[in-house]
Amino acid sequence: MRLWKRAGAAGRELVLLRPHPRVAQVLAMTALDHYLPMHDTLPA
Repeated sequence: MRLWKRAGAAGRELVLLRPHPRVAQVLAMTALDHYLPMHDTLPA
């Protein structure tokens, strides 16, 4: 979460690119997917 906060303070967004399905599941179960968006490709 420290890195997420630093990215936000710098006007940036931290995203996860193609995380392992188990990682995505854990993030969803803990509601951290609201803070760390997951993408299959880099956003434009």
